Amino acid sequence: MLNLRAFDPSGYGEEDDVAAAILYAVQMGARVINMSFGDDAFSLVLRDVISFAYSQGVVLVGSSGNSGSTSPHYPSGYSEVISVGNSTSEDYVASNSNYGSTLDLVAPGSSIITTSRNNNYAVISGTSAATPHVAGAAALILSIQNFTNEEVKQIIKSTTDDIYKPGWDLRSGAGRLNLYRAVTVIAPSVIKINHPTQDFATLDNEITVNASVLSPLFVSYSLFYGTGYNPTNWTALIENGTNQFSNEDIYTLDISSLPDSVYAFRLVVQLSNGRTLEERVNFHIIRTPPKVVIMGDGPIYYGEKSTIQAELYTSQPTVTRLYYRKSGESEFRYITLDGFNTNNQFVKQLHYGFIPVNLVQPSTMYEVYYEAENLAGLKTTVLDTLNNLSYFVYRTDDAPEITNYTQMKFDLPPGILINKPVSFLSNDFNEIFYQLFYPSQDFYYGLYKLQNDSLTVVDSIKNKNQNPNILWSITSVNRNIIFYKFTVIFLPAAVSSI
Repeated sequence: MLNLRAFDPSGYGEEDDVAAAILYAVQMGARVINMSFGDDAFSLVLRDVISFAYSQGVVLVGSSGNSGSTSPHYPSGYSEVISVGNSTSEDYVASNSNYGSTLDLVAPGSSIITTSRNNNYAVISGTSAATPHVAGAAALILSIQNFTNEEVKQIIKSTTDDIYKPGWDLRSGAGRLNLYRAVTVIAPSVIKINHPTQDFATLDNEITVNASVLSPLFVSYSLFYGTGYNPTNWTALIENGTNQFSNEDIYTLDISSLPDSVYAFRLVVQLSNGRTLEERVNFHIIRTPPKVVIMGDGPIYYGEKSTIQAELYTSQPTVTRLYYRKSGESEFRYITLDGFNTNNQFVKQLHYGFIPVNLVQPSTMYEVYYEAENLAGLKTTVLDTLNNLSYFVYRTDDAPEITNYTQMKFDLPPGILINKPVSFLSNDFNEIFYQLFYPSQDFYYGLYKLQNDSLTVVDSIKNKNQNPNILWSITSVNRNIIFYKFTVIFLPAAVSSI
């Protein structure tokens, strides 16, 4: 057993660290990898590593998430991963367990006794507690016979107990894990949609489904498609097919008249024991490039060093890049706007980041532009509209001069602070505009007021991406004030006055 650490003591991790841990596990010969973590955005880097691990025969098991949502969750939402939800001791699906088309099954995950830090034990609940039960079941199945990772997946899914509706359903997937049946009723099957994979995107006029259907209990199969991540209405493409096949193109769907949206394919296999096996995959039709709104950009200090940051919103999930070069140079370099990560290529709509401080110099002019690329490969390039569609030009700030300072009585959480006080509520200039750093896709903007030696939030906005025009109208008017210059603060205990 390998116990690999890819997160910090507080439980926060980055995709590149997770990817490195998965690669190490594969190199060490791991047959099963448990992934009790996730996010509602995915990175192309981690997706490629997951695909590589799967190609090496590794059984990948991931937690479906604990927000009670039907939205895709990663890495459990990838086609290569067994997605596990949480069932209770009363054999119900936990109310906060994520569900939907990417869910495979549920397993006991409520009030689970486990080890904890400092040589203690703890009782935990959630899909992260459910997932190891399925990973353990996979390991036991492999101890019986050297099955493929797809065979292990279908053995686990075909031996579950129904606890919600008969057959596969959105809430419980294939049902609740039954370990005894999984290791005693060995009937390996391969039921898989090989193409498209989860979150595949196209701008073509047709899409071909490639699939594998192999089972000793096979009776028939059917193929459907519907609109949305979790369709309620399905259109039959193939009904009661009686042949088995491996890696075969089984249907080409004309999508020329379908509007841009997300869709789902559904493959249902009827077995001779009365059960059904089901696989689903979501795909996107995208024929238009993304729209981009710059929500803030320019020079900032990261610690004591100056760099250039940007914060953008895109109308579609995209990978967004900041291209930069020193004035006078010919070649541009780029970073993807992945927060504090570097070039993990996150696919999402809210993007922020900065050029690593070791790649830029203080007191230097840089030319910058942005590029947003959606899942279909369509790109939008963003240039300076106020400068004849030329590059943005920014000068990094001078290296700060360290002087004596006085520690104030008030403090702030980590975030971005504009360089001057503001005066929205009075004429005293005792207010500051501040953006908090959160370990999520959410953005929080706060107006703080100094009162009795403490900074108090008097107003705030969460997730301005829900209506970017609201703050865009503000920042357009006050762009030279609000977004001209930032200071990044990493002082968890106190703010210093310099």
